[in-house]
Amino acid sequence: MAPVLAVGDGALGFWNGLREVFPKTTEGRCWFHKTANVLAALPKSAHPGAKKALAEIWGAEDKNHARAAAKAFDATYGAKFPKAAAKVTDDLNQLLAFYDYPAEHWVHLRTTNPISNPPSPPSGTEPRSLEDRGHGPQDWRWHSSSSNRHRTTGAWSTHRTW
Repeated sequence: MAPVLAVGDGALGFWNGLREVFPKTTEGRCWFHKTANVLAALPKSAHPGAKKALAEIWGAEDKNHARAAAKAFDATYGAKFPKAAAKVTDDLNQLLAFYDYPAEHWVHLRTTNPISNPPSPPSGTEPRSLEDRGHGPQDWRWHSSSSNRHRTTGAWSTHRTW
């Protein structure tokens, strides 16, 4: 059974392989990676405004509002920084593909980055840390209210243990 949607960065090998094996799968672009690419094409002084404008796109209430926010981004940055604006406008359909699915899934479909898109833990269980499995000093830990060491409730995080 083919995946309905595949989200990834701009790695051509992935997309070429996906198209060959699953030609009907919808392609989506990762907002985490796209944001980094856009910011790399802008001077640092433009980063705060650009980050906010990009968040207006991926955080819009629906696809139509996201398209309007993308037009606003292009109007603001396109003339002065055409390469940065093109990184959004050229891939806009793929960047907005997640809006075609139920809203409760958007947070998982927007990005491939595990820090901003943590996997859900198994119901009623705490996953073992990578350190427990011998995977070194940096590990994933599930923070729960039952843990005395961590005050957060239900959040994934990475932290160094050395």
